[in-house]
Amino acid sequence: MVKILQPVLWVALAVGVTRLIASLAGAPRALVYLASLTAVEILGSLFFAYRLAHHPGLRYLDLWKGNLLLFGLCQILYIAGLVYTGFSGNPTLYHEKQRLIDFLGYEPSILEHIGMHVLNWMLIAPTLMTWVIDAPLVWWLRRRGGQPG
Repeated sequence: MVKILQPVLWVALAVGVTRLIASLAGAPRALVYLASLTAVEILGSLFFAYRLAHHPGLRYLDLWKGNLLLFGLCQILYIAGLVYTGFSGNPTLYHEKQRLIDFLGYEPSILEHIGMHVLNWMLIAPTLMTWVIDAPLVWWLRRRGGQPG
């Protein structure tokens, strides 16, 4: 399972580090947002589901474990940016006050923001991605290709 997911994990690491460096270097907001960990999570998860569908020895539980690993890595990288923001006191794109206020209706503390990432993006989002999108995709690909589900 990890061998199939390994290229996606390397991409996630590269994108996360690029995003952090660009943010800390003061790159324009639009440029930093091009290094999207959310895009890596979604596209990486779909890639993993496609590859897993062609490995009959891997199960749906492996799909969920892989997504937990992928989403977890991406969020650890994001949390690194939040920790930097919290300890340095320098505003970064990881904790944009106005964006948070517009989305949540208030500005959470850095610790609350980290908690949101742990709960939502390390647990809820990969679980939903696995069972609502990826598992049906794997099922369909396996039926289409004649491989066992």
